[in-house]
Amino acid sequence: MPFVPAVVNALEQSPLYDRWRQFESQQMREWIQKQGVIYHNFTRLQDFGGRLDGFVDPFHPAETTYLRVLLTMLDDDRFQALFPNIDPGVLRDRLKQATPFEVYRNEF
Repeated sequence: MPFVPAVVNALEQSPLYDRWRQFESQQMREWIQKQGVIYHNFTRLQDFGGRLDGFVDPFHPAETTYLRVLLTMLDDDRFQALFPNIDPGVLRDRLKQATPFEVYRNEF
């Protein structure tokens, strides 16, 4: 899942998170893919067009960030084939009209 850059930097710099660095390795990515898993790493904002203002706080992405993640996954033909009824064009239009935190307005 996405994190703000300061959190990613802290994880990468801390001696307490060796497992984090192991999981982030190319070797682990290849192993996961060999298991038949459609794998995407959204930790870094630049990997999916994420924005720093797309977080409620440093650990919780807003709806707009999750929508950018979903759109990136839908760019993968294997993922799109699993969800053929999701129209990326409609989602892109929703994103254009979204506020920084909200894609779908709660009308209650």
